[in-house]
Amino acid sequence: MQDRLDNPNLTPAATLCDHEVDGSLMSYGLAMANRYQNRAHENPNPFTGFEEQPDMDANELRQLLFGVMGKPENYKNG
Repeated sequence: MQDRLDNPNLTPAATLCDHEVDGSLMSYGLAMANRYQNRAHENPNPFTGFEEQPDMDANELRQLLFGVMGKPENYKNG
């Protein structure tokens, strides 16, 4: 983090500026969206191993996928 304070060109906002064309990030956003969509089509079933439990609710799935990391009470608000 200190390196970003020392060199603001390393911040996420600054890296986005490199993709700006005519004051817009539209072409970059579309390229990224196409990239993510293509990757999603290449792997339509990224979370395998849950076929035996098709009736899980969102909380059960979150627990199986992420364990303790997926529990909202482990995160502080604000």
